Amino acid sequence: MSLKEKFEVCKAYGITLGKIADAIGKREGTVSGVLNGKYDSSKSELYAAAIEAFLDKVIAANTPKKEAQNGGEWLSLAQQKIKERIYKMEQTKLSFFELILGESGMGKTYLLQKLTGDLGGIYVKARKSLSASAFMSLLLRAVGEKPKGNTDDKFEQFCEAISNLKTRLIVIDEADLFVRDNDLTFERKFELLREIYEFSKRENLGIAVIAVGIGVLKKRIDRLGGYLQSRLTYSPEMTLSRDELIKIGELAGIDEEVCEFLAEGQNARLYEKTALNLALGYEQKVAANLVYHVRKR
Repeated sequence: MSLKEKFEVCKAYGITLGKIADAIGKREGTVSGVLNGKYDSSKSELYAAAIEAFLDKVIAANTPKKEAQNGGEWLSLAQQKIKERIYKMEQTKLSFFELILGESGMGKTYLLQKLTGDLGGIYVKARKSLSASAFMSLLLRAVGEKPKGNTDDKFEQFCEAISNLKTRLIVIDEADLFVRDNDLTFERKFELLREIYEFSKRENLGIAVIAVGIGVLKKRIDRLGGYLQSRLTYSPEMTLSRDELIKIGELAGIDEEVCEFLAEGQNARLYEKTALNLALGYEQKVAANLVYHVRKR
């Protein structure tokens, strides 16, 4: 969903340009310009990220949660396995450089955002066309630090910050976006992650540094050779069975017949988008057809 599409959805929940402006501390004109792709500034990407984070929170707060009927949390089998693995990492007090793979719409982001929240970890979403220096700035902002100096300076600043915070988990979600980088930039970003992991080992911090993405990420990493591969460990692949997909839809309040129809798409996001359409007042089958036919094009 584009930034503008998310805003259109959030209008149904009473969100206006003014409310977004108040939330991110900018003027309505700035927000409007960013949403319409007409804000020409070096900070446009930063403002877009702040707006998207706010809109995502609004959508999440108004989307039915994946909770079991007994009031507990429902997770797919793959999510359960990865959750257990990450908790075991924390219990060992060892450092890890981990890769979590799974195609889009398998529940990676939902799980990792929840785990970083529960464990007091650091969660960032990768972005396209980031230099290595800008990547380190992204990590620093995630820990509340103002980036200073060149890439190496920022790396030292980040290592000092995580030492003081005593965080045990660092997650870089959608790291497959880095695949579009040239070889030098891609390698430099993962070399920085490896160096953070090595720093954690050396200082006995016991931090799990986890990159998350779709399968193409591993193929690109494999091209770099053994020095990086030899340090990486792997979680079970994130997948969803047909029964799990249907369960997700039912927990979102979608009729069984519609759930089975959407399961053909093999992607949990179809249920999320259908739930958003239901919130806009569409009848169930219409809500499902809108997202399914868009996906099929």
